[in-house]
Amino acid sequence: MKSYAIGDVHGCYLEFLGLLHKIKFDPKKDKLYLLGDIIGRGKGSIDVLREIKKLGSSVTLILGNNDISFLQYYYAGNHNDVHNQWYSITKEINDDELMKTFNNAKIGIFDWENKVILVHAGVDFSIPLSNFEEKINAINQQIDENGVYSVIKNKTFSTLIDLVTSVRFINRSSCEPIKNLNIDPLLLSNDEIIPWYELQGNWSSSDATIVFGHWSKLGCIEYGSCMSLDSGCVYDGELTALNLTSKTIHTYRDN
Repeated sequence: MKSYAIGDVHGCYLEFLGLLHKIKFDPKKDKLYLLGDIIGRGKGSIDVLREIKKLGSSVTLILGNNDISFLQYYYAGNHNDVHNQWYSITKEINDDELMKTFNNAKIGIFDWENKVILVHAGVDFSIPLSNFEEKINAINQQIDENGVYSVIKNKTFSTLIDLVTSVRFINRSSCEPIKNLNIDPLLLSNDEIIPWYELQGNWSSSDATIVFGHWSKLGCIEYGSCMSLDSGCVYDGELTALNLTSKTIHTYRDN
């Protein structure tokens, strides 16, 4: 059995199919983790959902900020708002089975066999790894027991969910996330603002690789024990998969 993680798909259906074909993914024996933001922006969002449905239990979605935005609209939004980015996708979903991808989602995965931690955006290095894992697993359990929407609208969990699905930069002193800042880290001019992954020394006792998406301006890079897989497929970049055992990178671009 092989296990893979794929970065932000964003509705890029042809690239998704192409990458699955390239890695020779076999849903009967392989495992696939999608690092969030599977729909939106690209033109093939519904087709992506249909393909995930066909792949069945071999696929696990890790929630991203766009997935949460979609769920909030789907379950509680004004479905007559034709200007909302989720309007057309919501109108096309006429199969409850397509929503199982979201309803069975997680906000983080700890795969200790392959020594990887999988999240959409980032982790909280300000607390011990054991505490972080406990908090994430508790939220995952709540999703399993009560459904994904009941969890994402529960303010008890909102701070941690916001962090793992949205963080890019943090305050160096307080470790508080800096919201709505999406630039190349090389362009930073404030020493107090740093990318979240620069605090990874706080988990130095762990030999796990933290695999994340969300930040297309980084591209596919390794920074110490952290690896970004959002290579900007929806922005004419590539879609990237990581073999979690061998740590081999595979990319696909639809021409």
